[in-house]
Amino acid sequence: MSFNTGSGSIFKARKRPQSNANSTSITGINDTHDYDDTHISKKSNSTVVSKSQTLFELTKNEQYCVSRLPALPGIFENDTFQSSILNGYSDSESNYSLVITENSLHVWNYKSTDSSPLSFQFPINDTNSNQEPIFPLAILTRPSNGISGQDPGLVIINSTTGLIKFYESVQHAPALGLINDKSLELTIPINSKRGEFITLAENIEPAGIAIATSWKRSILISLRDFKGKPKLSILELISPTTSNSIISNLFFGNKSSDNNLEINNEIISIKSGKITNHGMTQEIIIQDSNGGFYFFIYNLSSANGIPYIDKKYSYKHNLTPYVENSIDGFIPGSSLTINFLDLWPLLQYEKTYLGLCHIIDNNDPNGDSKNLLLITIKIDSTGGLLYGSHKLIRYNPSDSTNPLITKPKLFLPKPGHTAFVTIDNSVIITDINTSYINDSTSGTVSYYKPRWEDIIQLKSDVQIIGYGFENKSPSANPSIVIITKNFGVLRLERFPEAINDDELQAITDPIFIIKSHIEQGIFFAGSSQIEFDINSSSINISDDLILKAVDSIISEIINSTSPYLPEFLPSIIESLNQKSSLYKELINYSKRNFSTLNSVLIPKIVEYLEKVEVALNLWIFINDLDNEQQQQPQSQKQSVYLKEILESIVLELNKPELQSGSDVIRKVCSQGIEYINVILTRFIDKLIQDSFSLTNLVELLIKTQYNGIFLIESNYIVNTGSKGTHKLWIFDTKLLFTIGDIYEKEYNDTKSNGIIITEKRQSNLIKLCEVLYYFVINAINYFEQNDSSNNKDELTEYKRWYKTNKPKWINALLKNNLSKDAIVLSEKYRDFNSLALILEFERSNIIEKYGANSKEHNELIKKYGQYFETFEYDFASSLYDYYLTEDKIQPLLLDFTNYKNYLKLYFEKNQQKTAKVAWIRQLLDKEFPQASESLLKSVKVLENLDNKELKYSLAKLAIIASKAKLTEDDIVADKSDEILNESEANLVQIRAQSKLLQSLLKYVNGEKKLLTLDYILKNHSNKLIEFSIRNQLIGGEIFNDFVENIQVSSSNLINLLTVIKPVGSSNKEFSEALKVASVINNESKYKYFTNIIWLRLLTITEDWSVISKLNSKFSTDEHIKDKIRKTVIFKTLSEIKLDHDLVSQLDKLLTTGKIDETNYEIDEEIEAFHQKLLVQLNDYNKNNELKLWIDSIKQEVKNSII
Repeated sequence: MSFNTGSGSIFKARKRPQSNANSTSITGINDTHDYDDTHISKKSNSTVVSKSQTLFELTKNEQYCVSRLPALPGIFENDTFQSSILNGYSDSESNYSLVITENSLHVWNYKSTDSSPLSFQFPINDTNSNQEPIFPLAILTRPSNGISGQDPGLVIINSTTGLIKFYESVQHAPALGLINDKSLELTIPINSKRGEFITLAENIEPAGIAIATSWKRSILISLRDFKGKPKLSILELISPTTSNSIISNLFFGNKSSDNNLEINNEIISIKSGKITNHGMTQEIIIQDSNGGFYFFIYNLSSANGIPYIDKKYSYKHNLTPYVENSIDGFIPGSSLTINFLDLWPLLQYEKTYLGLCHIIDNNDPNGDSKNLLLITIKIDSTGGLLYGSHKLIRYNPSDSTNPLITKPKLFLPKPGHTAFVTIDNSVIITDINTSYINDSTSGTVSYYKPRWEDIIQLKSDVQIIGYGFENKSPSANPSIVIITKNFGVLRLERFPEAINDDELQAITDPIFIIKSHIEQGIFFAGSSQIEFDINSSSINISDDLILKAVDSIISEIINSTSPYLPEFLPSIIESLNQKSSLYKELINYSKRNFSTLNSVLIPKIVEYLEKVEVALNLWIFINDLDNEQQQQPQSQKQSVYLKEILESIVLELNKPELQSGSDVIRKVCSQGIEYINVILTRFIDKLIQDSFSLTNLVELLIKTQYNGIFLIESNYIVNTGSKGTHKLWIFDTKLLFTIGDIYEKEYNDTKSNGIIITEKRQSNLIKLCEVLYYFVINAINYFEQNDSSNNKDELTEYKRWYKTNKPKWINALLKNNLSKDAIVLSEKYRDFNSLALILEFERSNIIEKYGANSKEHNELIKKYGQYFETFEYDFASSLYDYYLTEDKIQPLLLDFTNYKNYLKLYFEKNQQKTAKVAWIRQLLDKEFPQASESLLKSVKVLENLDNKELKYSLAKLAIIASKAKLTEDDIVADKSDEILNESEANLVQIRAQSKLLQSLLKYVNGEKKLLTLDYILKNHSNKLIEFSIRNQLIGGEIFNDFVENIQVSSSNLINLLTVIKPVGSSNKEFSEALKVASVINNESKYKYFTNIIWLRLLTITEDWSVISKLNSKFSTDEHIKDKIRKTVIFKTLSEIKLDHDLVSQLDKLLTTGKIDETNYEIDEEIEAFHQKLLVQLNDYNKNNELKLWIDSIKQEVKNSII
């Protein structure tokens, strides 16, 4: 046992350690565990016979095991005792441990199978000259000759006064009254007045007990004489050099620049080397922190019977020069600060040692090159030779900003193949590869390569008070023993190391280490003493390794291939529950340790947790049917029928791994849960096919989908703020649509009106509705966020299905008076369309029952306001959509005017959809430009002429009103002229079409059904146009729209006005046609149709060959004038008041005899008709002086106007 005086050490005299942990009785610790160690391939060679009765495994893997030993004296349960414990120590030779308090020392057999072993108490009543309490040291010694069994002796050392007490037998000293016997006492000369005190004590029997002091003195205390009888004597091994160096070391020390690890120049290790000459010659090795190495040959006997140091074969060296220029990983010549922390002899090799060093690279610009290294070095009388060095990769001083409580310590139990390095509450354990030592005869430096390294961390509240170690034996593995103040005695044992290259490669793979830590964290999560969480800075692991490790663990759990799990348990439910618990622990572990990977890891683990839960709940559903039908014969139970279906579905999968063995269902629950989606989907389809009870089907869905998936999603995905959306695994089948069908059949059945009574069925209705909402929204969100060509079709399908079916889901709730639950779901899933429907449903019921002015109605209106405030435009737009769809214009425009800004935004974003009503609100708000635009947009193609005339008229008036308010700046960006022109043009067309229709309806007494195309063509059309041309110009859809008072295009209206000739009409149709043409905003089109109108007017309304024969010789002026005034051309020119633009087109046509404008007539027959008319026109011009007659008619019109 070594005692050191590093900063914060509990063994440093005159400085009491501060306890910062609560005293905890070990009886309060859970000492049961769910996972039997038989499922780990490597076994512990424990010294106890029945582990299940004697110790509790805190954690375990294939390489090591940490156990809590059962034997613990009752004094540990005493709170007062716990608070006074100073330090402890364990001795493997005797199997005894001891703890030291301020007033007493307690010794017990720590390997006892008795949970309350016999404890031996020794008083400590020494005080120093100042009456200050003493912190003693204690060492267990070998049993005395003649005393059978493992009864050790005891040495108690006063660290300040140097008083030594020796008891030959721990067990017999109290009985024999030797507690205060002065015969076996000795005082070491300690200069306590000048500050010297004992810092270290080690048992190096047979030589005795070796101690070291703060002045770097080392003294050997011999316990027996050459005959083996108890006798205390001392021999100084190392003396201090000068008082100055002593004072310097005492008050200032040789401190490292490392803030985490304070190291003084002191003796840090005293070990026994080889014992030869039949036990009479012994090597003693002493090491100090500055590199001082002392080797002594101690002879236990001489001619006079007095032991002595053989100075001839003893030597000392400073190891620092041998180390600093040869350490692997540092450039030769680097400025290194090297401090030795411990040194152990490798007894299987000659003069070879394993050292623990703390090394700082002073040239490191970052100042963080602080390392713990194991070095293998050969030291003989000629000097030292470094074989190799290895940096302990599990040590990272940046893990904590606080200084280490105790300096790291090295333990090397026999056979010396595994090193244990303790660092506060952590233990680094590593295998040592010493095979190269035998190959180093050439003297070349080799590299130290450990086979395997890992770290075991105890929780921060575990207060360690001492250590020990156990050598390998037929009944024990190499181990270290850790004595804690609040959790008893712990043992960390190393299982036999790898025996072949493949196994060696496997356990040194980084993924093995990370996987092992994660596994321990989930399989031993109940161990309150072990810190399983991984500090990524101390274990350098990549994200890829973590993902691979977690994937491997997920797979091993789901397939029951983990070494911690049995292939199956007798109870399927217990087996699935166990897997479920493990996945939950894995989720919690990942959240704590791999936060940056949560968006990837958690959904993946959750998927497998859900699969297990679905399988578990499926089996529970089947078992529940068993329980409900206990009185029926087994052959008639539904559960048998269900199990047969389940078995047949599994066999249909044709998976060889699921078909071995007779119990197929147990096999699939053990190793086939991967297929649960397909199995459950086919299982439900089969039940539907067999007309299985809908109520029971719903219960199955609640168990598997709500309990097995939704609740888990809520706990681990939804309510944790996880970013991103993952795809639910059920979408690999059509199960969601099947659930929707079952919901529809169960709750929207027209025969029963979908009304249910029982509370349970209503509860299932709500749960299943939420399942549908969550599942489909998850699908939509996932496919929207992962937009690809493969996903577009699925996204469209899910959106369509959701839009079609969600009203049915909500209606089922409303029919069963579950509007409150419907509101909760609508809010939760932001289904504001349904929320609007629900609120309006409630509103209608309240108005019907209490009235619109009731308190209840006012309260509901306040709720609307809350939704406006909370969800803002999202809710408002959905409410407005509902009002538009249901044609509830009044509440849309006049309710909730406090939130009119949302209504304006709604009109702005949905101009085409809302134009038919937006203008009303805009006129009320005197927003005339917006109203005029809305009016124009609200005009539909098939809307009747009366409505159109009203809207265009209102738009025109709104523009006129808005113009009065325009400023100069507004006029620049004003669109009013454009809107005004459009309105005016449409009004001209509408009024012309309406006049023509009304003139015709007079002939059929207003009966539209009598106004057929045949009737018009026979009775009211220009017969000078061929019948087929007339039919083509005004027939078909043109005439139908005309009769139905639907606006036709300007070109079609011109055809109607120039072809139809109402009997006895005032012949104003052509002037109306010209007015229609004049409002065409396309210049080319306007000129073309104006020319067509003039062409038809001049050629098919009058016979100019007859008119041209009128002359003054045979007719009076009045007669000629009367004839002219009765012509259509005269009436037309009069009606248009000789409009300059229109008349200019007439003049051009008469002058050129052709139409030069772009031809807008696509029909060849109509084009031929027009060409025929042009021929006729030119003939009239040539033979009948048509142009002269037209000019005279224009003058006559002018005279008549004047």
